[in-house]
Amino acid sequence: MVDTPFVSEDFQRAFRNQFPSQVSSGRDLHVSDVVVPVVDFTPTASGASLPLNLRFATNNNVSVTSATSDTSATLISTTGFYNIYYSFAARAADSDLVIRFKEVATGTTKNARTRVNLLSTNDYNTFTDEFQCFIPAGYILEYAFAIATSGLARIDLFHYQIADVNGNLTDPFGYSPQ
Repeated sequence: MVDTPFVSEDFQRAFRNQFPSQVSSGRDLHVSDVVVPVVDFTPTASGASLPLNLRFATNNNVSVTSATSDTSATLISTTGFYNIYYSFAARAADSDLVIRFKEVATGTTKNARTRVNLLSTNDYNTFTDEFQCFIPAGYILEYAFAIATSGLARIDLFHYQIADVNGNLTDPFGYSPQ
């Protein structure tokens, strides 16, 4: 076995900056002619994990909320990352929908999506959107739905968790990697 000093000062500086705990050894980096295999059994390396587009596939984990009258309610109260899709249809002037974060301790709210306000006459107007959001500890996601006097409107909200609060991806319902 040959143990040769690695003489690139730029490389050694980069190594020392990235791995400060290794600097105290007092020894420079060395190159060896011995091959040391590294085996990685993580799902990503072995190909057992799903590609992201399949992880986001709609599945039986979906929760559905619908409303046809004035209401304000909690949509999601569990921390994590979520995919949310909604459809809003109205045949009423000035019907609107707001999806917002609410801090549980203080009741303070902040809009998660721009307020959707459908101005219409006798025809139904519809609006659909899909987005991802992160709900941290101490917060909930809620919606407020208002229908103008003597109007008709409906919202349908669909959501499912795509990752927990730590960013660990959530497998679709029934998926079992081999």
